Amino acid sequence: LSSDPDYVNSLLNLAAIYYPRGRRDEAAALWRRAARVAPENLGAYVNLAIYHLSRGEYDQAREQCDQIRRRGGSVPQGVLDGLARQGLSLPHPSGS
Repeated sequence: LSSDPDYVNSLLNLAAIYYPRGRRDEAAALWRRAARVAPENLGAYVNLAIYHLSRGEYDQAREQCDQIRRRGGSVPQGVLDGLARQGLSLPHPSGS
Protein backbone atom coordinates (compact mmCIF):
# COMPACT_ATOMS: atom_id res chain seq x y z
CA LEU A 1 0.00 0.00 0.00
CA SER A 2 2.89 2.36 0.51
CA SER A 3 3.72 2.47 -3.21
CA ASP A 4 0.07 2.57 -4.35
CA PRO A 5 -2.39 3.29 -1.53
CA ASP A 6 -5.37 2.56 -3.78
CA TYR A 7 -4.25 -0.81 -5.17
CA VAL A 8 -7.48 -2.75 -4.78
CA ASN A 9 -5.97 -6.21 -4.29
CA SER A 10 -3.81 -4.89 -1.47
CA LEU A 11 -6.79 -3.19 0.16
CA LEU A 12 -8.84 -6.39 -0.01
CA ASN A 13 -5.98 -8.59 1.19
CA LEU A 14 -5.21 -6.36 4.15
CA ALA A 15 -8.90 -6.25 5.08
CA ALA A 16 -8.98 -10.07 4.90
CA ILE A 17 -6.13 -10.15 7.42
CA TYR A 18 -7.66 -7.54 9.73
CA TYR A 19 -11.22 -8.86 9.91
CA PRO A 20 -10.57 -12.27 11.54
CA ARG A 21 -8.09 -10.65 13.93
CA GLY A 22 -10.84 -8.49 15.38
CA ARG A 23 -9.84 -5.33 13.52
CA ARG A 24 -13.22 -5.23 11.85
CA ASP A 25 -13.69 -1.48 11.68
CA GLU A 26 -10.31 -1.12 9.99
CA ALA A 27 -11.23 -3.88 7.55
CA ALA A 28 -14.52 -2.16 6.76
CA ALA A 29 -12.69 1.12 6.08
CA LEU A 30 -10.47 -0.73 3.60
CA TRP A 31 -13.48 -2.34 1.90
CA ARG A 32 -15.13 1.07 1.59
CA ARG A 33 -11.97 2.45 0.04
CA ALA A 34 -11.77 -0.50 -2.36
CA ALA A 35 -15.40 0.09 -3.36
CA ARG A 36 -14.66 3.76 -4.09
CA VAL A 37 -11.53 2.97 -6.11
CA ALA A 38 -12.98 -0.01 -8.00
CA PRO A 39 -16.79 0.05 -7.79
CA GLU A 40 -16.97 -2.93 -10.15
CA ASN A 41 -15.29 -5.12 -7.51
CA LEU A 42 -18.26 -6.82 -5.88
CA GLY A 43 -16.17 -8.46 -3.16
CA ALA A 44 -15.89 -5.19 -1.26
CA TYR A 45 -19.69 -4.84 -1.17
CA VAL A 46 -20.21 -8.45 -0.14
CA ASN A 47 -17.76 -8.08 2.72
CA LEU A 48 -19.35 -4.81 3.80
CA ALA A 49 -22.78 -6.48 3.80
CA ILE A 50 -21.41 -9.23 6.07
CA TYR A 51 -19.74 -6.65 8.30
CA HIS A 52 -22.95 -4.67 8.72
CA LEU A 53 -24.99 -7.82 9.35
CA SER A 54 -22.57 -8.83 12.11
CA ARG A 55 -23.09 -5.44 13.76
CA GLY A 56 -26.88 -5.52 13.48
CA GLU A 57 -26.79 -2.67 10.96
CA TYR A 58 -29.42 -4.12 8.69
CA ASP A 59 -30.21 -1.01 6.65
CA GLN A 60 -26.53 -0.64 5.79
CA ALA A 61 -26.31 -4.35 4.92
CA ARG A 62 -29.28 -3.96 2.59
CA GLU A 63 -27.65 -0.94 0.96
CA GLN A 64 -24.56 -3.03 0.21
CA CYS A 65 -26.82 -5.70 -1.28
CA ASP A 66 -28.40 -3.03 -3.47
CA GLN A 67 -24.92 -2.00 -4.62
CA ILE A 68 -24.14 -5.60 -5.54
CA ARG A 69 -27.34 -5.94 -7.56
CA ARG A 70 -26.93 -2.56 -9.28
CA ARG A 71 -23.59 -3.78 -10.56
CA GLY A 72 -25.09 -6.99 -11.93
CA GLY A 73 -24.01 -9.29 -9.12
CA SER A 74 -25.86 -11.80 -7.01
CA VAL A 75 -26.15 -11.41 -3.27
CA PRO A 76 -24.68 -14.48 -1.53
CA GLN A 77 -27.24 -16.77 0.07
CA GLY A 78 -25.63 -16.38 3.48
CA VAL A 79 -26.26 -12.64 3.41
CA LEU A 80 -29.86 -13.17 2.30
CA ASP A 81 -30.29 -15.71 5.10
CA GLY A 82 -28.87 -13.25 7.63
CA LEU A 83 -31.40 -10.64 6.58
CA ALA A 84 -34.22 -13.20 6.58
CA ARG A 85 -33.41 -14.17 10.18
CA GLN A 86 -34.24 -10.56 11.04
CA GLY A 87 -37.49 -10.68 9.09
CA LEU A 88 -35.98 -8.62 6.29
CA SER A 89 -35.76 -9.28 2.61
CA LEU A 90 -34.60 -7.56 -0.51
CA PRO A 91 -36.91 -6.50 -3.29
CA HIS A 92 -36.93 -8.80 -6.27
CA PRO A 93 -33.99 -7.83 -8.53
CA SER A 94 -36.37 -6.75 -11.27
CA GLY A 95 -37.80 -4.17 -8.88
CA SER A 96 -41.18 -5.84 -8.49
